[in-house]
Amino acid sequence: MRIATIVLFLVITAAAWGAPIDEGMWMQTSSTAGDCAECGLTVEAPTPHLRAVHANNGWVAFIRYHPDEDLYTGFLELTGENEMMVENWRDEVFAVEAVVDGPTLTIEADSGMHEFRATYRRR
Repeated sequence: MRIATIVLFLVITAAAWGAPIDEGMWMQTSSTAGDCAECGLTVEAPTPHLRAVHANNGWVAFIRYHPDEDLYTGFLELTGENEMMVENWRDEVFAVEAVVDGPTLTIEADSGMHEFRATYRRR
């Protein structure tokens, strides 16, 4: 009985963590802010619970996983590297939701003034 309890605990614990966003490169497949075949993300896991997301088109996000909702939430802001984006979205901080569905990562961002939705595939 004790082994069954331990196994059940491990299964429940693994299910609670959900599927993490894999570290590495993700390439954009679509975006409501304008499709960009060269746009991509680098995802890093500085801690077990957080992801740092750096976009090669000028923004960075920090997100945290919520197992009860099976999604990541956090914030993103422009880094100043993309002049067009900075001019249009200057001083805006976006609330972010990110979901992994198989090989697809979907990010939705909303600042209250602007919003976008983008999808990415693991490279």
